[in-house]
Amino acid sequence: MQEAKTILVTGGVGYIGSHTVVALQQQGFDVVIADNLCNSHAFILQRIAQISGIAPRFYNINLCNEQALRDLFLKESGIQASIHFAALKAVGESVENPLHYYRNNLDSLMNLIKIQDEMKVNCLVFSSSCTVYGEPDALPVTEQSPIKAAMSPYGNTKQIGEEILSDHTRISNLKAIALRYFNPVGAHASGLIGELPNGKPNNLVPFITQTGIGKHEALTIFGDNYNTPDGTCIRDYIHVEDVADAHVAALKRLMNGDAHQSFEVFNIGTGRGYSVLEAVQAFEKVSGLKLPYKMSNRREGDIEKVYADTTKSNTVLGWYAKKDIDMMMASAWTWEKNLAQNSINMEKKKILITGGAGFIGSHVVRRFVKNYPNYHIYNLDKLTYAGNLMNLRDIENSPNYTFVKGDIVDEAFITELFSMHQFDGVVHLAAESHVDRSIANPNEFIKTNVLGTANLLNAARRFWQDNMEGKRFYHISTDEVYGSLGETGFFTEETKYDPRSPYSASKASSDHLVRAYHHTYHMPVVVSNCSNNYGSFHFPEKLIPLAINNIKHMRPIPVYGKGDNVRDWLFVEDHASAIDLIFHQGRSGETYNIGGANEWKNLDLIKKLCFIMDEKLQREPGTSEKLITFVKDRAGHDQRYAIDFSKLKNELGWEPSLQFEEGLSKTVDWYLSNEEWLNAVTSGGYQHYYEEQYSGR
Repeated sequence: MQEAKTILVTGGVGYIGSHTVVALQQQGFDVVIADNLCNSHAFILQRIAQISGIAPRFYNINLCNEQALRDLFLKESGIQASIHFAALKAVGESVENPLHYYRNNLDSLMNLIKIQDEMKVNCLVFSSSCTVYGEPDALPVTEQSPIKAAMSPYGNTKQIGEEILSDHTRISNLKAIALRYFNPVGAHASGLIGELPNGKPNNLVPFITQTGIGKHEALTIFGDNYNTPDGTCIRDYIHVEDVADAHVAALKRLMNGDAHQSFEVFNIGTGRGYSVLEAVQAFEKVSGLKLPYKMSNRREGDIEKVYADTTKSNTVLGWYAKKDIDMMMASAWTWEKNLAQNSINMEKKKILITGGAGFIGSHVVRRFVKNYPNYHIYNLDKLTYAGNLMNLRDIENSPNYTFVKGDIVDEAFITELFSMHQFDGVVHLAAESHVDRSIANPNEFIKTNVLGTANLLNAARRFWQDNMEGKRFYHISTDEVYGSLGETGFFTEETKYDPRSPYSASKASSDHLVRAYHHTYHMPVVVSNCSNNYGSFHFPEKLIPLAINNIKHMRPIPVYGKGDNVRDWLFVEDHASAIDLIFHQGRSGETYNIGGANEWKNLDLIKKLCFIMDEKLQREPGTSEKLITFVKDRAGHDQRYAIDFSKLKNELGWEPSLQFEEGLSKTVDWYLSNEEWLNAVTSGGYQHYYEEQYSGR
């Protein structure tokens, strides 16, 4: 029996990628998926296995991390070709943050090309887009139609991606095909996978089906005065399964040696354009519903009409679109109904996230609410000074989200909460967390961090003791429990605990409690210890947001001692992704360190922030650095923290996605763009604390 050919599919958990993985498996290919799940959902992996009967091997990596991708190829040494979907794809977001799109979409492609060259893997199918044509001069669009200036940075990354492949294939052994597909819609015939946008959909068909299921009052149609028969835009909608089949056909052409040129492009569409209103009518026909809709103004950048000439893909690839608009809409509607039904049937999968209105907690809550529609997320937060529901305004009305105000120190309240909701899992972040505050008031830290954790453990044990299967108690801790490092070395999961402040001692105590409940009562627990986090929604008592706020207002920037204390900085969204991964895939009873691989002396970090802020605020270079003010060092100030996260990397495939300078720049941009949030949290109470903490030092 001939051995199956191994294909790497990047972005294989996404919409088109997942359908292509299924198509490949059904035609006998062995599939490896690389995806960082930033625009996709982990449960799709299980759905793929349900459809094909085969679980694809999955690596949670960011392709911008060259070494992580190289390690994948070394581990999966049999890879013979790749299909490259992984990319950011929201047009509006690309306009707001073009550099992020250029780095992500182009660096990932160039890393893939480079490593395929190293490994002598000479076949690559590139997922391109009809956006490369812009507003066409003539219809239908052929592969010889002129490439127009892109309407967005996203579209430009597709154009540049094709140019990179065209240039590189001329001087290497790599052969590549770019598929310029038009408007993929619909879902798999099984109803198990389909398009699942985060938040309100940008694309027409999921907006239609979500309106049909009742998630929106009415569909918004942008523009009714185009030069088309009914005044609405015309697009070439194509069933996603047909798009998947086109990728398989292109792959076979490359692997069979049938490609006569090193780089080829093909249009993938039906060759037939449908207006927005015709798409609505097709949905109404297959669903039996009358869809409410309202007309609105045109959107900037929308093209009037576009559809493909597919002659080349028909004759050269032997590929034809098989499904019409009714089949597209029927499959999309089945998928939408299944999502709604599964959400009801799986409501019992209830996850309690404590401290979910805080800095790290809000990022975890947002990720879980968006990525797991089959979960109901309960966010328990006391709303102390650091808890802020403004952090979660974008998901506060989500159907799978509930906020509960309460204190984990209140044992009766916690017991009643577990009794009422019967949680299947706990992600425990609620904690007092500022070292300076712990020095001033250690008892509060002992009560919240130790007694509060014990209350949660006792409640979970009481309600899970008859059936621990499928349950998980995940305790999030800090690297400060390990004490202080010298100039060299790293904290590992085996490092002995040596807490130096009331805060770190209280966290060490809670860590020990969690592990004791695992060993004594066989509780299904995991623990993680993280390095210093930074990013959006960080309360401005901590170093980075405090410095940003003070620089903005030309206030002194307090730096403890000589500023030579060293910290390892972790982007908060990377931390949230690690928490997601550990919660779902970590081994019970284990501890995982999470670090950013970014060691900075405090003074060097502040100087870097000053440079970035001067640039963004258009100040004279060096202006902000004059604000640096050295203050008396605090008691118990550890010299250096640095995390070894190799266990997490080796076992679960996690690594940080951003270089520190990029993450720091994104963080500064967020604070400068969210003045309302910053003003709201820097209240009188905070100002009183600030003065008490730093005046007179």
